[in-house]
Amino acid sequence: MEEQIETKTEDEIRKEEITVHEPELTLDIDDKELLQVIGSKIKASESYFKDKLKINKRRERNEKFWRGDHWKESEFEDWQIPYKDNLIWRNTEHRTAMASSRIPDLIITSNSDMPEDKEAARELENWLDIRLINEQTKRLTRNSLRDNHLKFIGITKFRYDPNLGEDGDFVYERVKPDYVILDHTATIPEDGFTADNMEFIAEWIEEPLSVVVSKFPDKKDELFKELGIVLGTTRQMASKIKYLEVWATHYDKEGKPQEIVFWKYGGLILGKSKTPYWEWREGDDVYKNFFDRPRKPYIFWSYQNSGNGPLDDTTAVEQAIELQRTINKRGRQITELSDKVIPKEVASGAAITKEQFERKSNDPEEGLWLNEAGVGDDIRKAFMVIPGVAPPSILFTDIEGNRREIDSLFSTHKTTRGDVESKSESGVARQITREGDLSISDDIVNLTVERAIYEIGSWAIQMMKIFYQKPHYVKKMGKDGELVAATMIQDKIKDGIAIGVKASTSDKREAKAEAMEMAARKAIDPLTMFEDMDVPNPKQKTKRLITFLTGEADMYARYLQEVGIEIGKESEESQSAASNDIKKLIAGEMPEPQTVDEAYVEVITKYINSPEFEQQPDQIKQLFQQYITNLKTRLQQVAGGEQGTTSSSPEAPSPAEVVPEGV
Repeated sequence: MEEQIETKTEDEIRKEEITVHEPELTLDIDDKELLQVIGSKIKASESYFKDKLKINKRRERNEKFWRGDHWKESEFEDWQIPYKDNLIWRNTEHRTAMASSRIPDLIITSNSDMPEDKEAARELENWLDIRLINEQTKRLTRNSLRDNHLKFIGITKFRYDPNLGEDGDFVYERVKPDYVILDHTATIPEDGFTADNMEFIAEWIEEPLSVVVSKFPDKKDELFKELGIVLGTTRQMASKIKYLEVWATHYDKEGKPQEIVFWKYGGLILGKSKTPYWEWREGDDVYKNFFDRPRKPYIFWSYQNSGNGPLDDTTAVEQAIELQRTINKRGRQITELSDKVIPKEVASGAAITKEQFERKSNDPEEGLWLNEAGVGDDIRKAFMVIPGVAPPSILFTDIEGNRREIDSLFSTHKTTRGDVESKSESGVARQITREGDLSISDDIVNLTVERAIYEIGSWAIQMMKIFYQKPHYVKKMGKDGELVAATMIQDKIKDGIAIGVKASTSDKREAKAEAMEMAARKAIDPLTMFEDMDVPNPKQKTKRLITFLTGEADMYARYLQEVGIEIGKESEESQSAASNDIKKLIAGEMPEPQTVDEAYVEVITKYINSPEFEQQPDQIKQLFQQYITNLKTRLQQVAGGEQGTTSSSPEAPSPAEVVPEGV
């Protein structure tokens, strides 16, 4: 690729960082031989994807229809507008949102029964949860799924950045598929979306010349010669160049494979080495490694792959394009025919002048005076209205049918999206449609998302075993709003651990349904129920539920305190007075209330409607009835202006406002 120039200031150049670690691992292979062997394979793959699969044009077409760039402006007159009903964008975004709505959890198990090994596995699992199961991974998942739909593959890359943090750290990031050249003869293995079956992966890296020189200082003069520059001025050093980073499998003279990486600009090898993401030791290749073999640091997001190559054969976006074009065409026809429905007025020049006709308005009370010349008895010879014709119903039927077909291709029907469906469709039919759509979403999660998250977790462990010679600290907000933190170092990662992915989306829905069913049968405790339902802050919700269920004991004082609702001092006094008067009534005494308001009566009312009141003797119940009658009488007296009872309100309420009917 040609050099790209971008002017930067000297201050911006000083801020540039080296983002690719250059390992000190020797590689005994001649530069010319390396370029001949790997270079020819790269050219063959570029030609295959460009000329045979026409992948560049297909990707560009997918992106155009996703963006809504469906029409050429030259196709329209001034009075026309391009009809756009972009179902491809809507359904792609909804489909990827459903599949990436929740990141699957990673689980670490140990093959040892020793308590310290099991505890180390739990500690590593907790660290991975904090480091990987977060919003960054969620965004990566959604963007990678979108790339898979538009570019036929999504790509995630792991790399180690020595400048990240105090001691360096690994980075996992989305790579644009357009910047990557894959081995066209390879296939994605059934056991995962890795690059294990590929002989090479080449990626275009675009960086300022100053950064490239800082990475490969020994090649500075040769690179300047290749670029055709001499001094390396400020503008030249700030200009960006594109060079290839190639991860390849090289076979030595004995036929033993080696995973290597090299960087090239044109015909110049900038640097080369064995892969830096593997601990190489003579006679012990698995020393400190989590993987069982060296691997290329790429993860693929693939779904509709028949096994003929690394790219998906097609996608829902590509399949929906012709349907989208038909929808646009029918919509444009309906729009233009609808414009013609407006009646056309026609006048004869013999009866009315052109100037008079143009001055005519659309006022319904306006009339026209026509000359008699050339009219006779038939006024239609001078002026008439030609009615328009409505678009035929077949156009509406066709466009609606194509809309449903696109929804079916993406498995994102109205019911699943939350749109209002036809009233004639039964609830059972809507449920069947929704379950069908969710089954496809679950399939994408199971085959693509979960496997990619598994690979991300595996690469994270490999990176930690290689580079975490010093403790690395991570933190995030927990489900209960507390700060969750963890520290990891390579010595904490024990041998014999295994990583897995748990809880697919269908498993989560079943777990929620089962938790609610068991809660209804009182066969599960509240905390377990909230945890199985995967709700945020499960401990806080459990505490609130218990204080609410036991709130009658203290008139819900603890519950109101828990949820942060403050009761006024006067209300608290009224509730306390009502509780004391209830005790007097139970003891057979007739109290004389000093303060009567809504809070006072609410306490009395709740007690009368409680099971405890039902267990009282009849004489106590009669005493309560007499007390309520007296209370209403007093309130009526207060409402009528008589004295005898004090109220907490400046204006005494009516008896119906304070003591409801039926109490």
